[in-house]
Amino acid sequence: MVTAVPKGAEGGQLKLGTPQALFRTKNANYDVAPRGQKFLSLSVGDEGSKPITLVTNWPAELKK
Repeated sequence: MVTAVPKGAEGGQLKLGTPQALFRTKNANYDVAPRGQKFLSLSVGDEGSKPITLVTNWPAELKK
């Protein structure tokens, strides 16, 4: 959730804006970067998803 925090408080009271959803996710598998500038969310099982091929030790393959 996110809300506006206006500068300066009238009469010393903090007044916040209306909360709104920052982003939508199908599950709670997400994390926030240490400085709070980015989010990482896991999303699996989408119909349009494609398999990923992970190649390990590829420098050795170049020597062959």
